[in-house]
Amino acid sequence: MKSSKEIVERALKDPAYAEQLRETAKAAAEKGINSDEHKELVQYFISSENELEELLSGSNHTELFGFTTVTTTTTYTTAACTTTGTTTTTTGN
Repeated sequence: MKSSKEIVERALKDPAYAEQLRETAKAAAEKGINSDEHKELVQYFISSENELEELLSGSNHTELFGFTTVTTTTTYTTAACTTTGTTTTTTGN
């Protein structure tokens, strides 16, 4: 699994990558968690197809890590207003 730090560092160094990541995240937020767009976003964070299946199915999260917390923040800015939505999900015992 790639770290968020690794992805952010690459985005800071590579504007084209950053824009592609932004567009992918926006599409995933608009289409929802079970969409093809969400699967495309998850691709940024995985190192193998096995990890993709585990992330999408939710299997092995609590066994491997104990707790899993995912926080997604999306901000849309238009000429009229700025809207921010945050979702946090924690699983484990």
